[in-house]
Amino acid sequence: MARTTKLKPTEWLCVIAALVAALALYANIDALEWLKPSGAPQANQAADKNPLPTLSSIEQLGSFFSGTVEARGAVKTDVYKRAPWQTEVSRSGRKTMRYREIVRNGFQGDSASYTRYCLVELSDGSFVPARMHGWYARALRGGKAVALPPASKKPTTKAAKAALASVCQKYGASPDWELYFIDEATQKKQGQAAFFIKIALCAVVFIALGVLLLLLAGKIGLRKKARKDGRVRELSGFSAPYPSAGDTYPETSAEKWYVCAYAPWSAHFATDWRYTGGRTGLEDEGTERKGMTRENALLLLERDWGIKGQSDLLSTVMYLTLESEADDGEGNANMAAAETAAWDLCRALQILGNGFSVGFIDRGELLSESRKVGTLLQKLYGSWKGVYEGYLNGYRKWLSSDISEVSAEQAEEWLSLRRAIVEKLLALPDGPASVPFKTEL
Repeated sequence: MARTTKLKPTEWLCVIAALVAALALYANIDALEWLKPSGAPQANQAADKNPLPTLSSIEQLGSFFSGTVEARGAVKTDVYKRAPWQTEVSRSGRKTMRYREIVRNGFQGDSASYTRYCLVELSDGSFVPARMHGWYARALRGGKAVALPPASKKPTTKAAKAALASVCQKYGASPDWELYFIDEATQKKQGQAAFFIKIALCAVVFIALGVLLLLLAGKIGLRKKARKDGRVRELSGFSAPYPSAGDTYPETSAEKWYVCAYAPWSAHFATDWRYTGGRTGLEDEGTERKGMTRENALLLLERDWGIKGQSDLLSTVMYLTLESEADDGEGNANMAAAETAAWDLCRALQILGNGFSVGFIDRGELLSESRKVGTLLQKLYGSWKGVYEGYLNGYRKWLSSDISEVSAEQAEEWLSLRRAIVEKLLALPDGPASVPFKTEL
């Protein structure tokens, strides 16, 4: 079954905003202005042997019926008149639409169905209402010298007079007459082409703007989510951001020492024991060599230790180190505890590493807390071999306790597996044994 993706409310707003922008663009552009009419006369075209009457001033308008017009500019209006080639009623399937004679600038003011009025500025500076191909009107508005096609004078309708009254009054023009320059066959053909150009242009704008807004909304959403997650993490006991790839690799000899202390655990549960908490961070880069992931580390801390935040982590570390800190009353380490103390102390360093890898503590807290535990290990043991032997002894004791809930056969198998890991680590040329046990912490 195909999976459907539902848009979020903010994403719907982006789509609606892009659609509104595209519709506004459709209502405010006249693509016909971009299409030069075929057979348009040139500005330097030679005069015919029998020239038509020429209109160049408002005084000539009364006696002018058809001919050429000398114009030096034009003013755009927001008034459109239904095109002569457009029938009053259009039927498409079962739908019927009645065209109004006059419309203002808007969705119906389209060159495929309506022609726009402009005020043509004659040579003497006077203005006359006119309808012409948009390309001519645009050229005149830009101050270009353009030879207009022949025009005929027509009386304006009552509706046109009313719509043009205000703009005619502003420019001192009479709304009673209009000049009609349009070649209707050419205008009809190009008007339809202009309509499809507008549709295509608005579709491109809708898609491009929609994608841009969705990307911006997604970016803002991610920032909000990050801030929210940060607040949740703060309330949940997280005191530091998640380390990124490479941040969990030891930066100092002391950090490397701490990693060596719980290397048997990392080598067993993770992939690369050399990283703090066994977490390489490489799962963020899509590699196969992932190590301990954040999710696994969080699960391990909560499931096995009941640790959900910084306070839980530090109290657990204190509990694991408390017995090993006891002495004989004369400042000497409790050597009886050394037989198994490494089991608890190494695990204390391990969960500190896990806590750092998920952001419960920052690097400074990791180092200060690990130094306390590491100092105890150095006090109780004299080598990595001794530490690991104590670790295995403690592991054996734990496996035989009621807490582990494993059979004797399974316990022996697990112990053998962990011992094999220890032997392999100690045999590595660049393994834990290569790090001086008495490293200054």
